[in-house]
Amino acid sequence: MNDEKKLKPVSKIKKVETVKPVEKVAKIEKTEKIARVKQPTVILSPDKRAEILKIIEEEAKQLVEKGLIPERDQEVITKAVEYAIEGSLVTPEEEES
Repeated sequence: MNDEKKLKPVSKIKKVETVKPVEKVAKIEKTEKIARVKQPTVILSPDKRAEILKIIEEEAKQLVEKGLIPERDQEVITKAVEYAIEGSLVTPEEEES
């Protein structure tokens, strides 16, 4: 299928003749609630953190073995989950400050 034959060249705009004013705009509905960004709430030791990240990798491997996610996506999905979890963690050092 060759779509290039259907395309026509765009001609250069030489002059704008008129500008029409906006006559009506749709009404905007009130926002009911705005969620605030949740601050990190879980304190984990480095050992516990490593344990959780290992579990994530094992779970991703099982999902691949069961055919629930493609193998090519395993690393991307694993990293995304790890980043989401790490973003909510507070290390003991951060808690002290």
